[in-house]
Amino acid sequence: MSDSGGRPVPDRRALEWLRFVGWVLLGYALAVTVAVVVVIATIAVPATLPDGGRFGSIHSVMRDLFAFLFAGMLYTAITAWPGYLLTLTWGFKRDRRSVRYFALCGLPTTLLATLLFGYFSGATWMAALALPRAVPGIYLGGFLGAMAYGHLIGRWLEWPANARDTSTAQPDSD
Repeated sequence: MSDSGGRPVPDRRALEWLRFVGWVLLGYALAVTVAVVVVIATIAVPATLPDGGRFGSIHSVMRDLFAFLFAGMLYTAITAWPGYLLTLTWGFKRDRRSVRYFALCGLPTTLLATLLFGYFSGATWMAALALPRAVPGIYLGGFLGAMAYGHLIGRWLEWPANARDTSTAQPDSD
């Protein structure tokens, strides 16, 4: 298909899908960033308290902050992806896009990500399940990351029209 000048015109459905995938990826980056920052904050905040160094020094936490952020973003982005896709698929099939839905789905996504991290790191399933007890902010991070996604992107994101209802689709005419 081309316009009157002979230039090709992009397919509307392709642009709609590209927009949809872009918002999904942007939302995922937002959710991962919020989750990692919350987890690192739950690690760093006790280090500021005058407890005799029981949790470590805030100076050592700040010195390693970039490494914490990089590793947290990398591992979270890899391991939370399946749970994120399941959440989106279930939400779009059931037409659930509320902030509460995404926030509550952040908890099982966090559990799945923790199990995947344990599996890929060579730990046993029991050790992987014990990880949230060692770092209690993991579930809080997953909850708040998914809540941020739901609040800023998820509740407005629409499934592309041609994928939702194919019964009224018109064939392309050239």
